[in-house]
Amino acid sequence: YQTKNILKLFFENHQFLSLCSTICYSSFILRQWTGTYYIDSLSVIFLLEIIYYVLKETILKNRKLLFFIILLSGIATAIKITNLILIIPIAVFVLIKERKYIDKKIILNFIISIIIFCLPFLIYVIDNLKQTGNPIFPYYMV
Repeated sequence: YQTKNILKLFFENHQFLSLCSTICYSSFILRQWTGTYYIDSLSVIFLLEIIYYVLKETILKNRKLLFFIILLSGIATAIKITNLILIIPIAVFVLIKERKYIDKKIILNFIISIIIFCLPFLIYVIDNLKQTGNPIFPYYMV
C-alpha cells in the first residue's frame, strides 16, 4: 500500500500504477520464494487485482483495461497453471455482467486477448518443453 502511494506521486494512470506496485512487491517475494511452494501464493496478488477491476469497472468498453486484465490473467496462469480454474469463472462473470456491450468489434479484441493471455504462459510452455519434452508438465504425461 505504501509503495502504491509513493508511486502515485509519479504516475497518473492507475492501471500502470497498480502494475508497478505489484512488480515492486512481487520482485521481493520472487527472490525470497524461488524454489519453494510459496511462489504459488504470488498469483494471489494478480487474482485480487483482476477481481478488483472486474467488480469496479466496465471492462469490455475500455480496451486498455481489458488487455491489462488479460495480461494479469496470463501471468497468474504462468505462475501456476491451476489458476486457470479461478480465471475461467471470472471470465464467465465478466461476459454475463457485460453482455450488453458484446458486439462485432469485441471479436477482434477477443483474438488479441488470446494472444496477450498466451504470452506470459508461453515462457512456461517453452521451458517445460525444453526440460521435459512435455509443454504442460506434469499434466498429461505420455
